[in-house]
Amino acid sequence: MKLGHVQLQLQLLFLLIIGSYVPFHRDFIEQDVIDFAEKNPQIVMYVTPHRKYTHPKVIAEFLNGTKRSTNLANLTRDEVVGEVNLLRMQSGLDIVRIRKQWHTDSPSIQGHWHPFYNKPTALNLDNFPSASPTYSKPEGRRLPKMTDDLINELKELKETGK
Repeated sequence: MKLGHVQLQLQLLFLLIIGSYVPFHRDFIEQDVIDFAEKNPQIVMYVTPHRKYTHPKVIAEFLNGTKRSTNLANLTRDEVVGEVNLLRMQSGLDIVRIRKQWHTDSPSIQGHWHPFYNKPTALNLDNFPSASPTYSKPEGRRLPKMTDDLINELKELKETGK
């Protein structure tokens, strides 16, 4: 069962090849492009020969209108597949360094805490909804509630007849 649907932001992928450029692998076009197109039907892919460019390149266009160009010169087939998959998973937004809003001269040496800090790592591999959900259980003996004490006292009073 899927938890959610991921909408890939890559819309168009232009693979511009040069007919006379020898190092560009023909098997990538014959095999990997077809596999990529079958696995990603939401992405329109064009493979076109070009004389304008001196090296083969990939131009990606994203849903927000951003265009990215990647040069494929001197790349192996596996590196080209990696570049295409990297473009497929990107959002099209510029990569921005995130800075924290505060600064301290004496940072904590204890480290950062998060809710899953002491949870078993098997939770990461579980399919949801899970047949055996894990709940946080209180450690140690549970103290009786006030109502439990009152109910027990009333039972004792009834048994003694007072």
